[in-house]
This record gives sequence, C-alpha cells and structure tokens, in this order.
Amino acid sequence: MPRSSALLSASCFLSVFASLVAIDRAWCDEPKSSIAADAGNRAREMRWFWYEEETELTNCLKKCERIEWRVEHAPARDISVVIPTKGGKPYSFAAHWNTVFCHDEARLYYVKFSQIMPGGNVICVNLATGKEEWKCEVGRIVNEINFTSYASRRFIYSQDGMVFVMGNETGGRFLNIIDASTGKLLAEREFK
Repeated sequence: MPRSSALLSASCFLSVFASLVAIDRAWCDEPKSSIAADAGNRAREMRWFWYEEETELTNCLKKCERIEWRVEHAPARDISVVIPTKGGKPYSFAAHWNTVFCHDEARLYYVKFSQIMPGGNVICVNLATGKEEWKCEVGRIVNEINFTSYASRRFIYSQDGMVFVMGNETGGRFLNIIDASTGKLLAEREFK
C-alpha cells in the first residue's frame, strides 16, 4: 500500500473512531431513565386516591417501626415529635394531630403545614446526623375560597428515590413528587 493511501486510511479510521467515541459519549451522558422523567410520568398517570387515616400523626407513628420516637406535649396543646439520631442529639419537630411523616433507610421526611391555610413544606432530616438536608415548598393551591372555613390534610410516602405528597384542601387536591436526595420538586399535579 502506498504511503499516502496508508495515511488516508489511518486518517479515515481516526475520524470514524472519533465520531463513534463522540456518539458513544453523548449516549452515555444522556440518562436512559431519569428520575425526573419517571416522576413526570407517574404524576400524569396517577389517579387520585385518598385515605383519611393516612393523614393522622398516630398512623405515622404506628408505621414507624425502625425509628425510635416519643411525643412530648408542650404547654397548651402543642406537640413535639422527638427522634433520636446516631449523632447523639435528638431531632425534634413541632407537630399537630394531622402532621405526617415517613422515612427511608437514611432520611426522615415530614410535612410542616397549617391545617387552616394552603401550602406547606416538606423537610428532610438525615437520621444519622439529625441535620436538616433540604426543604421543599408543596401544595400551593389557592382558589377563591373563604379562608374562615379552610381545611387542609396531607399524606406522604417515599418510594424509588422520590417523596410523594398528596394534599386534600378546601382549595383543591394535589400531588407533589420530590427527589428524595436533593429536595428538588420533580412534578406536581392538581386533580380536578
């Protein structure tokens, strides 16, 4: 093979190889199934369901087998839920009888909200350190309603690296899906 043909062949090979590497790299960089796409699909496909017993603090405490906890009554009718951590100092949060929470292996998730106002926040706590990792605003449905007769309930569960919050308010019904590790709101849906 003449020297110029060999150089041309080598050049063509390198060009094709570089193109294949670029295509392969682009394919690898693109997630095959991202958690955000999964959350969006779940939000679109999910049907409304509601279990009133899931909106009660006592039910969350019954389901919380892996975590030790205690409930303290502060002055008046205030409630604190106290959860020991591996880091020593226990984590506590203010609650009411409709406060809801759930957990996975590493984190506790609870919804801080008012029973008589729309919206609220999901707060994520690292069970090893007792430190808050993130906070995400949820359920901001405000329709024209009389706030003197407002009622708000939530329930929460974690699955597949996501936290699901469903809410049933006088102003509407909603679903929020949050990335469990980052606190980023991945999807939301209002049910009519």
